[in-house]
Amino acid sequence: KREPAEALKAEKPEGPVDEFDRGTPRTSMEGFLAANRAGDYERAAEYLDLRRLPEGKAQQEGPILARQLNFVLVSNLWIDLDELSDVPEGRTKDGLPSNRDLIGRIETPEGTVQILMQRVPRGDGVPIWKISSATVHQIPTLWEYFRPGPWVEWAPSFLLDHKVAGLSLVAWILLIGIAGLSLFAGFLATWIILGILRRWRSRFPKP
Repeated sequence: KREPAEALKAEKPEGPVDEFDRGTPRTSMEGFLAANRAGDYERAAEYLDLRRLPEGKAQQEGPILARQLNFVLVSNLWIDLDELSDVPEGRTKDGLPSNRDLIGRIETPEGTVQILMQRVPRGDGVPIWKISSATVHQIPTLWEYFRPGPWVEWAPSFLLDHKVAGLSLVAWILLIGIAGLSLFAGFLATWIILGILRRWRSRFPKP
């Protein structure tokens, strides 16, 4: 007798065999995030649709764009992978073209930027899912709005790409550092005020 989980797996249409597991929107986004967590930005670039960029420029800028987009997503968008489509056709009743799936939206001063996955032909013509060229085109704009400070930008990737309670590790370090500095400043101010009071009392003793 077949187990229910096995039956479900058998009924689920499988995506094409792909080195980077880009057969469905869910597995493709999962692979993109995992590659960034590992600090493998060349691999992460394989999940971006870079066809609008010249070939030489795509190879050079792809890893940079991948890391920048990942930081923006980690900092500004909660992605529930379980909510993404796990079938080769993607979502077919979401009001979008059949070859596009919406991952989420990010608000900027210039308006809303949609983060989209798009089904595109691989080099051999097999359809796979990548982060759409329209989203890739928006990465420089998103980066200008949400990029970290210069020293944060060069922090180790695991600090930038991991979240705890909705905040990246580097954000937690900054918050803890600010809290520590505030406590120190408060202690220092109290010590100075008490010192002034002691001197004032010594100059004007009680009668």
